[in-house]
Amino acid sequence: MQREEGLLISEYTNLMTAIENLYLIVTKQKKTNEHFAEIVKRLLKDTNFILNLSEEEIENVANKIKNIRRYLVHSNKTQKSTANDIAFMTHIIAILIEVIRSRIMMEIGIDQEKIERYYKKVEGLENVKKYLVSGIEKEIIKEEKKMSIEPLSEEEKEDIAKLNALSGTRYRESDYNLENSKDLIEAIENLTAEYMDYLHYWLNLEEIMENFDQSIEVFHPEKWMRQTKEGNTGNELIDETFANLYIVSDNMCELHNQAEEKCIEIWKFLLSGDNEEAKKHFLGETSKYTKEELLEALEETMENITEVEYENQVQNDTMNFAKEIMMYAKESKKGR
Repeated sequence: MQREEGLLISEYTNLMTAIENLYLIVTKQKKTNEHFAEIVKRLLKDTNFILNLSEEEIENVANKIKNIRRYLVHSNKTQKSTANDIAFMTHIIAILIEVIRSRIMMEIGIDQEKIERYYKKVEGLENVKKYLVSGIEKEIIKEEKKMSIEPLSEEEKEDIAKLNALSGTRYRESDYNLENSKDLIEAIENLTAEYMDYLHYWLNLEEIMENFDQSIEVFHPEKWMRQTKEGNTGNELIDETFANLYIVSDNMCELHNQAEEKCIEIWKFLLSGDNEEAKKHFLGETSKYTKEELLEALEETMENITEVEYENQVQNDTMNFAKEIMMYAKESKKGR
């Protein structure tokens, strides 16, 4: 199964590269600053005679493809839960190959009506469509709300005060007022650094699991082969170690996912809001960028999160995150 998944992942990543290259050929561009989901949506619309998806279905399918790509292509594993459905990925690959094939035929001048007639004769496409659409959970559109951070209880405040008194630390003992620039800056630093920490702890755990699996294969190939066939190595300690590593990694993944959601939410609050003092603190001068451009740059940063320098220091990691946002904002501005 591991070997099959490895082949599938390789095919998927190659296909994502092919989609971007095809888009550049079709649009006669040398490079693109468009988000990958937008590229996929455009190609799906151009070849929608294959599955006849609705606008909403195209949106959802494109976002699912993008999230799997974030997990596989960027190797940041921030969307692990979206890439667990191997059957779904197989269907996506099959459809995207047809999308590429059809778009190339259109580009070289083959009559579109002939291509449409071909797909009308292909059996089973309706079932594929049902599988893809039913396999995607619709995104819940949240009503715009005021950003808030869960307040501390009185007991929690007292515990922090005791820790500060005993250890000489200066951990925050009061709740955040996000209308206050100083509080907003501190909240962004803590939520961003927490996310960066949990991301790297999780990636380290994933690497440990991969390395441990490789060690078993190299030093105990007979146990490794038994594991691939029967699901266990026959060695209680090795099996228990594998099981516990999976549990710890999954737990850290969940902590990372929760921290990621909070990090995105606080940065959206900053970039969409009017607190120029806090914006300037992290991003410098942003007046020439629209809110939409900054939010797009945030999305690019999240897609390429492993490229953000990690120093395991709160202020430094937050500023490195902010620098990445501005880098994408500038690149996007140049491409327009």
